[in-house]
Amino acid sequence: MVRVHSINMDITTVLPCLLIFSIIACNSGKKENAVNIQWHGKITLVDSTTIADDLLDFNDTAAYYPLYYIGKMHDTIYLGHKPVSMYANEALYAKYDHANNWAMSAARNMSIVVDTSLAVAHTTDFSHLEEDNQTVTLDSTKNYAAFPVFITNLSDSLLNIGNHNFVHWTIREAKNKSGQWHSIENRITDLCGTAKRELVLEPGDIAVAKLLRYKGKFKTECRLKFNWRNATVYSNSFFDYIDERQL
Repeated sequence: MVRVHSINMDITTVLPCLLIFSIIACNSGKKENAVNIQWHGKITLVDSTTIADDLLDFNDTAAYYPLYYIGKMHDTIYLGHKPVSMYANEALYAKYDHANNWAMSAARNMSIVVDTSLAVAHTTDFSHLEEDNQTVTLDSTKNYAAFPVFITNLSDSLLNIGNHNFVHWTIREAKNKSGQWHSIENRITDLCGTAKRELVLEPGDIAVAKLLRYKGKFKTECRLKFNWRNATVYSNSFFDYIDERQL
C-alpha cells in the first residue's frame, strides 16, 4: 500500500510519482511497502516511515534531531527507516581531517527551515539486555510524529552541523503567554567515539533532519536555535503544541 499526502496534482507531478512507486515496488520483496511522499518546494520528499502515533512527553527534553539525509540537492530525496549511520569511514576521515575552508555558523552561511506543512515520523526501539546470554531483547517500538527540518549550506566553504547521526548544538525555543522566548530543551553534551562521524555540509549541500513533536494543548510560536562557537542561527518561526509546563 502506498500512502500519498496530496490529491491536488497535475500531470507533471503525477508522472514522477508513478516512477517512484515503480522503483519502490520493483525493489521490494515485501507485499506491503508503504511510503510517505510529500513536497517541499521543488523537492519531492520520500519518507520510509509512515505511521506516527506517538508524541514526546513534556519531560523528554533532550534536544535530539536525528539526521536522515545529508548530501547533494536533488529533485527527489529519500529518507530511510533509520537515521544516517553514526560511523565514519576512512574516506570521510581523510576528506575533512586536514580541511581548512570551514564556514562559521551565521545566517549568511546556512538556512534552517522547519516545514510544518509536512508530516513525517521517527521510529525508536526500546530494548533491554538479557544478562544470562547477553542478547538484546526488543520491548516496544514507538513512532513519533515529526516535522522535517531542512538545513542548507549557503556558503562556499564546509559547514559542520554535528556528529554521530543527529544535528548538534541545536535546541527548540517557544514563546510563553507573555511573548518571551524560552528554551524548552537541553542540548545533548558532546559524545565521544573512536569512529564517530562528523556531519559536514559541502557548499550547496542539504541535510534533512526530523523535529520530534511534544504532547500538549498549548499552541505557541516556536523556533530552532543553532549555536556553535558563539555564533547563532535561528530557523523560521512556526506554531506547534507543547505542554505549558515546559516553559
